[in-house]
Amino acid sequence: MANITVLDCTLRDGGYYTNWDFSEDLVQSYISAISNANIGTIEIGFRFINKLGYYGPYAYSTDEFISQLNIPPHIQIGVMLNFSDILQSNMTVKETIDSIFVKKSESPVSLVRIAVHVEDILKVKETAKYLQSLGYTVALNIMQAHKCSKQEFEFFAKELTLWKSIDILYFADTLGNMQSEDINNIISALQKFWKKPLGLHAHDNMGESEHNALSAIKAGATWIDSTIMGMGRGAGNLKTENLLLRLQHINIGDYKAEALFNLSVTHFKELKNIYNWGENVFYYLSAMYNIHPSYVQEMQKNINYSTHDKIGVLNYLRFNNGESFSKKSLQTANNSTSMLSSGDWNCTNWTEGKDILILADSPSLQKYSQAISSYIKRKKPIVISLNYIHKIDQSLIDVYSSCYLTKIISQINYLTKINKPLLIPMNALPNNIKNKLTNHTIYNYGMFVEEDRLISEKTQCILPYPLVFAYVLSTLLETKSKNIYLAGFDGYPSDDYRNDEIKKVIELFQQNNTNSSLIALTPTIYNVEKNSIYNPSI
Repeated sequence: MANITVLDCTLRDGGYYTNWDFSEDLVQSYISAISNANIGTIEIGFRFINKLGYYGPYAYSTDEFISQLNIPPHIQIGVMLNFSDILQSNMTVKETIDSIFVKKSESPVSLVRIAVHVEDILKVKETAKYLQSLGYTVALNIMQAHKCSKQEFEFFAKELTLWKSIDILYFADTLGNMQSEDINNIISALQKFWKKPLGLHAHDNMGESEHNALSAIKAGATWIDSTIMGMGRGAGNLKTENLLLRLQHINIGDYKAEALFNLSVTHFKELKNIYNWGENVFYYLSAMYNIHPSYVQEMQKNINYSTHDKIGVLNYLRFNNGESFSKKSLQTANNSTSMLSSGDWNCTNWTEGKDILILADSPSLQKYSQAISSYIKRKKPIVISLNYIHKIDQSLIDVYSSCYLTKIISQINYLTKINKPLLIPMNALPNNIKNKLTNHTIYNYGMFVEEDRLISEKTQCILPYPLVFAYVLSTLLETKSKNIYLAGFDGYPSDDYRNDEIKKVIELFQQNNTNSSLIALTPTIYNVEKNSIYNPSI
């Protein structure tokens, strides 16, 4: 059996969780452990082109930055280039490559791996040829390889062989649902024409990455990707320490897995506690249903997704093109699981002439809870709580509102104990929940979801997203309130799509409302008027 090259891509693939920002201490410990484990190739990061937003240094992996890392000379350094960046560039291929690469002789990088979707493989020729002319070893990583038939693999292998500019051919189990039979069939098809090294990038959605890697090796693959503790997008990857133990057991190479153990149980255990990658039932389902694992990863980051929500979203995506990830598709899937129904409560003029205070649960609501309570006692606005909030005494709240089934279910024990009206789309509730609320005053206001619309009707509304904030604001479009104050609207982390949803809701409300302004009384990132809960003149 041929010797196996283990390519550790922890800093590249793990960057999906850290925004490619790792501490200097972790990286130096990583490099030392990799060297001691006799791993000879690492993929240090991406080389993104003009990517908007903040990303750490391993998103760009510049030569200048890499040169500062004190990497032993016997370790080959690779970077990954997304071919989609080349396609989206407004420059020629040569100009684009020249903007991020110099000649190999002047760079610490020796390996460039091009990640490409199946439909774009034949477009890579010019890029690969030019990188090769600069002196780099060029690898091609076929993403979503499950889309290819045997005949297509044979065709691509023949074409890529004729190019003579690809040195290593990889395929990725992007959805993490391949079995050993799939691995064997792909390698067999590729080897009909491809005689150079073959590699596998295995994901662990179904816990098969290690088994698939060993199957790939047995079938003839000689390059295998892995990461420390499996750190990587979604469910993660094959664990480097496990792979090395396996290779030691079958006497392949001179790897020393034990050199990685301390690194795993210190630095990377801390990261795993924070980011919680790894297989679970939702990644398993996503793999079974051919759904991109980033959908699960996004839902895992959002505490508002209950188990019921996640299963509902996956069931929707199962039948609605979930193979490619987009935040818009996640929003659409999420909307499909919300409470859509007509209503019978007439919201016309229900807050006319009154000041309104809308409360959202957040760290600032806790921080300023005493000041908020004092404000309510002093100014006596109509107070509306978005979902059930513990931090403000219920005697100070006039109405509780919710419009999402799983949120209502999760809070039903609290809602049944309060003696305040509930503003909810009651008709959409299952009978067992309705029965728990029979003794409550219900403002049964209907709700429907339609992109880019915030429309109020007397007994129902149309919202761009099934957000309780949008739901409450829609009722205020039908009345002539004095001022609408907000407390607890801190905002989410910068990369959280919920910020975009709330910004859109605010924009639509401000376009449609001419009666009153939105005024935040606690710190907020949103584009509304700002005042202070401590200001005695409000």
